[in-house]
Amino acid sequence: MSTEERQKAAQKSRSCFLCLEKGHVIAKCRRKTSCVICGKKHNILLCRNIQAGSKSPVNVNIRKDESKETVTQRDETLANLARTPNVLLQTLMVTLRRRDKKRQARAIMDSASQRSYILKSTADEMQFESSCKEKLSHSLFGGTCSDIITHDVFTVFLSKTDGTYHCNFKALGQDVICGSIPPVAKGEWLQELRENNISFSDKNDGPIEILIGADIAGKLMTGGFKLLASGHAAIETKLGWTVFGKNGMREISDNTTLLVTSMLNKEALISDLWSLDALGILDPSEKKNKLELQEEARDHFLSTAKVN
Repeated sequence: MSTEERQKAAQKSRSCFLCLEKGHVIAKCRRKTSCVICGKKHNILLCRNIQAGSKSPVNVNIRKDESKETVTQRDETLANLARTPNVLLQTLMVTLRRRDKKRQARAIMDSASQRSYILKSTADEMQFESSCKEKLSHSLFGGTCSDIITHDVFTVFLSKTDGTYHCNFKALGQDVICGSIPPVAKGEWLQELRENNISFSDKNDGPIEILIGADIAGKLMTGGFKLLASGHAAIETKLGWTVFGKNGMREISDNTTLLVTSMLNKEALISDLWSLDALGILDPSEKKNKLELQEEARDHFLSTAKVN
């Protein structure tokens, strides 16, 4: 499907050109991201700079770090993950490789993250080398910013599960990337994938070990896109197909819990746990003074108020 055909399909279904959700136009879209290819405000699937079927060199090499330590910068990270199997995210299985060692791992494509990440435990297990360190302040959901955090920068080697594509890029080490993302539920839409010759690799449960952010995701897009009758959207990448969208027509319950993934696990200070104010326990003298002030205010009002 060409870019013009995708734009016509989105326009016909009255979908937003940025988030592809129905019910609003791009001018009223709450999403603040932009296309990772051209920088304009539209979804990457609708970008005219993507040529369907285009091919690029096998390796994706990111710039070499000239210094051992970079300057501090702010980093917009990740989006929200709803802990519900009704919405599919862009997850896929990849093969990690290092010399003669190989193993599969779950990855997620997230254009809302400016950087790519890998679990530190995974990087250590695969013996990926840390070339330098970077100090970042993460901008979290709600507008708050984390303290400056030092990340190791690893060179990650990935392959498509069938071994037909190989790449390497820089990724920041992180203790935890996101919460649990459940495996894809079986349904009729899986048969639709097979009918369209779309191979979906992520079918098993497990932690997300790699997050491919906007710094890398654009280089992995092939331009392949298929809007399924079930409402899902299938996007082809050089690492395999990803499928995302609402799974089924059932509305999400009002009491569904929203998991905000912030890339940060901030520990509470021990001294904060000793604070009685944090537990709602006040000193008796403070409580008494407050009651006395309220009583004095009441007496003053009764003595000065007049009824005409």
